[in-house]
Amino acid sequence: MYDAIKLETGDILTDIEDAEEIPSALAAYPNPFTETLHIQTSLPYSGKTRVVLLDVSGRQLATVFDGNLSAGAHSFVFEQAALPLGLYFLQLTNENYSERLKIIRK
Repeated sequence: MYDAIKLETGDILTDIEDAEEIPSALAAYPNPFTETLHIQTSLPYSGKTRVVLLDVSGRQLATVFDGNLSAGAHSFVFEQAALPLGLYFLQLTNENYSERLKIIRK
């Protein structure tokens, strides 16, 4: 964490003070998973939230959740027996926050 960063280039001035790191809001277990994946979120902000499954090229394969959530902890169960083995990403997007997590189907 930085207390202050100031960069000066010509007439451009950028000032960032008291920057905070937001803790990870997305977790999944077991990872790697076979058919059932348990997803936990701990949202720093309330609002419209989406949790989606993406392939390695970024194409959306499934929607785990799409709706409004309050700040705090939430959990979901994703069952997908037909999903081919491989590498995928879970992406959580909130009006004020976004995070992506690598998951493996074995």
